[in-house]
Amino acid sequence: MPEALKFKFITPLYDYFPIQLKILSELRKETAYSEENGVAINLLTILSCTAFIEGILFENFENVIASERTNQVSEVINNILTKIKNSLSGASFNDYNKISKEVLGQGLNHFTTNSTWEAMKIMFALRNKIVHGDILSIEYIRPKGGEYIRNEDNNYEAVIKFMIKEKLLEKGNVNISSIVSNKVIVFFTEATKDFFRDITTKLANKFKEPKWDNFLHLRELLRQMELI
Repeated sequence: MPEALKFKFITPLYDYFPIQLKILSELRKETAYSEENGVAINLLTILSCTAFIEGILFENFENVIASERTNQVSEVINNILTKIKNSLSGASFNDYNKISKEVLGQGLNHFTTNSTWEAMKIMFALRNKIVHGDILSIEYIRPKGGEYIRNEDNNYEAVIKFMIKEKLLEKGNVNISSIVSNKVIVFFTEATKDFFRDITTKLANKFKEPKWDNFLHLRELLRQMELI
C-alpha cells in the first residue's frame, strides 16, 4: 500500500509585522494633529517592533540548529539541539540571549553594535512596562518656603536616562507623550532594522551553503523592512 502524501504550509505571523509597521507609520503621519491617537499608535509600534524581533530570532536560531544537526554528530549533541529547539517557542528576548550563548558560544550583543544592542535592551524594557501597564508618575514636592521639586518615576529610570542620553527626551519634560514621541519611535524602528540586518546577515554568512536557503525568507523580510 503506497504511503500517504503529506503537505505542510507554514506562515509565520511575524511575516505581517513589516506590513503592520508600514501601516502604523502612515497612520502616524495622518494623525499628527491628535496627541492621544499618536500615543496609541506609537505604543502599538513598540509592541510590533519587539514582537517582530522575537519572531526573527526564533527563525534565525531554528536555521542555526538545522545547520548544526547532521547525521555525523553524536546522538547526545542532537538531543541537546532538540532540547534547545523546543525551548525556542516560548522564549523571551533575554532567553534568546541565553540560547545564543548555548548554541554559538556568544551572546546576541556579539552580532551587532554596542549602540544597537543598548537600544534593543531599552526598547524591550519599555515594551515590558507597556504590556504590564506600569504607571508613569511624576511627583511634585514643595518644601516649606521653597520652590516645587519635580521627581520622575524611578520605575522608568533606565528608559528615561537612555532617552536623555540619546537626545530623544529633554530632562524635565517626561510624560507618556514624550516617552513614545514620534522621534523616539523613529529611533527604535531604525534600531530594529539595524538589529535585524546585523543578526541575519552575520548568521547567514556563518552558515553558508548548503544551508544558505534557510535564510532567504529572512532576507525577504529584511527587504520589506527597509521600505518602511
